[in-house]
Amino acid sequence: MSQSPEPRIGHAERDRTVERLRDAAGLGRIDLDELDERVEAALAARTQSDLDVLVADLGPVRPGSSGIVVRGPAPTLPAASGYAAADPMLLSAGSGSTRKRGRWVVPGFLRLSASLGSIKLDCRAATTEFPVVDVEVVPSAGSVVIIVPEGWAADIDRVGRGIGSVKSTVAEQPSTGSPLLVLRGSVGLGSVTVRHQRWYDRKPRG
Repeated sequence: MSQSPEPRIGHAERDRTVERLRDAAGLGRIDLDELDERVEAALAARTQSDLDVLVADLGPVRPGSSGIVVRGPAPTLPAASGYAAADPMLLSAGSGSTRKRGRWVVPGFLRLSASLGSIKLDCRAATTEFPVVDVEVVPSAGSVVIIVPEGWAADIDRVGRGIGSVKSTVAEQPSTGSPLLVLRGSVGLGSVTVRHQRWYDRKPRG
């Protein structure tokens, strides 16, 4: 009698494993290079076993299939969005513009949907408690611009170009104590730019 194939997994299972891996990186159990490799493998995983091997050596960070509850209440998410992979902070522009600037707290998980408009994240005065910030780019015909301070870094290798454009002029490895922005998704017809401030960013606003 042939053994039944293992059921396929979905985005929720992959996101939970990515979150565990980012927690492990924040605790220093794996370095950023290994985090990149494991996250890439997690996003390509097809079964729970594929995910389990990625966290099996992380001590208290248990494999995803250990303790899976088929029935029961849904897990409690933090009150604010952006602190769990399943509940990212959503910024949407529609046909207009969305801006985040000044003193604000960058959560660990962001989803950016420019649609036909523009999104501008000015992180020069922002803070974050996360060593790695997951930034999902939703395909659009709009533009996304992220301005980061010195020391912050960005990884854009996971962003699908389509016929749009993706550009980063900042470092790929952060300075000690600074975060790494890991961008993924696809730009569609639009554009994504990660950069440091330019002269016109310093101009006072009326």
